[in-house]
Amino acid sequence: MSVLSMNKVSYQYKEARQSVLSKIDQEFEAGKFYAIIGKSGSGKSTLLSLLAALNNPTSGKILFEGEDIQEKGDSYHRKHHISLVFQNYNLIDYLTPLENIRLVNPTATKEILLPLIAVILVVGPLWILLRKGINTTNAKTRILAQVAIFAGVFLVVLLFQAHSYTTLAEEASKTAATGDLAKGLGFIAAGLSVGGACLGAGLAVASAAPAAIGAVSENGDNFGRAIIFVALGEGVAIYGLLISILIINAL
Repeated sequence: MSVLSMNKVSYQYKEARQSVLSKIDQEFEAGKFYAIIGKSGSGKSTLLSLLAALNNPTSGKILFEGEDIQEKGDSYHRKHHISLVFQNYNLIDYLTPLENIRLVNPTATKEILLPLIAVILVVGPLWILLRKGINTTNAKTRILAQVAIFAGVFLVVLLFQAHSYTTLAEEASKTAATGDLAKGLGFIAAGLSVGGACLGAGLAVASAAPAAIGAVSENGDNFGRAIIFVALGEGVAIYGLLISILIINAL
């Protein structure tokens, strides 16, 4: 049985001479996936906007479970029957993100923004890298991708725990449990110290090692001097490890 169907649907823009869609008959059954394929300008987006009641057909009807969606109105159809993910930015500029969400969910609170922000923080940097292309032969690009993933995961954890931290802080004044929170933040600081130092050491060695190899290949007597610069880069990681040990010992 079809959930959504189009009955001789046509659509023509006001300034256009001919219809974008003409007498379309199509049924969409529950539990199935459909792909609308066509050249640019063939009416794919227009068809979706009609199904989502963003536009009304010039002629014909769109039925949901056999009932014309116009009988209960476009807003009712969009709120109860169908959802649409836009390919472009479609928020209302003069409203805050929370106010945009409340247009479809009046009971939404600020807590609903945390998972949305977390998704953006994780997907955003990775999407930028993938769009530009990750050069696997470039050490700096690979490190940047790892930093983006690490930062995204860290911020996700931090955002999801933000509300819990507030609750813990309120309870700490009553139960004297602030020590656990301080230790947790201390361990995070120790981890960041080691992680940041290792990334810095990786960048240093990636730059120094090829130059050292080239110098040694030209003159074997340069080995002693060249190895110093590589060791200095690796020393950054050791410094980060020492700092993390000092932080952990202080907890």
